[in-house]
Amino acid sequence: QGGAHAVNAQTRARGVQVVGALGLRQINTVGVVRWFQSARKQELKAAEDEGREPRDVPGAKLADQASACSMNGESIPADTMAELLQLRLAESDCADGWILDGYPRDENQAKEMLARTVVPSKIIVVKLPDQVLLDNQCHRRIDPQDSQIYDIRDEIDEDVKQRLVLREQDQEEVVKAKIEQYAVSTRGMISVFDQSLVVEVDGSSQDPVKMLEQVQAALDEK
Repeated sequence: QGGAHAVNAQTRARGVQVVGALGLRQINTVGVVRWFQSARKQELKAAEDEGREPRDVPGAKLADQASACSMNGESIPADTMAELLQLRLAESDCADGWILDGYPRDENQAKEMLARTVVPSKIIVVKLPDQVLLDNQCHRRIDPQDSQIYDIRDEIDEDVKQRLVLREQDQEEVVKAKIEQYAVSTRGMISVFDQSLVVEVDGSSQDPVKMLEQVQAALDEK
């Protein structure tokens, strides 16, 4: 999932930029975990200030479990994340709409969401040609001195350019495998939902205005 997620970041970045213009609440798995942990800290502080016992914060224990999985390099169980999402999306700041960024990534995660009635009104699929994804990632190089990432198609100081290194994860065959893995996982994930919810948006033009128009038109459909 990690490799596929890295490739998909280019698509997600465009999608989030566009849908953010619609005034929706951006939700992602890392943010959800931190939100519940922060809510518990606020409750503990309020209880201390008011001289009372702290109240239970629904979702905080689940957030700790999810955080422990991440710290140990393990995947967060799909049922745990689905329950956290269900709780988070019930909060008042999500009442006017939300975009779930980068999740679900596979069929099992999608099924757990449905089991918890976490169902989007639309599923926006930002389409990019595989070659665009391949070119964008395979042209990346890292500076071993400061770990900064460069695109070798850009103008780069010659001294910096000479020391840039191609990482294994940016090699063409590795990137191709990630793209293929992502395509398989995404097909399985999308198949779980009602297909009338799926809207494909052309992201190849890199024109946020055109993408926004397509997304807004989809959301306006009855």
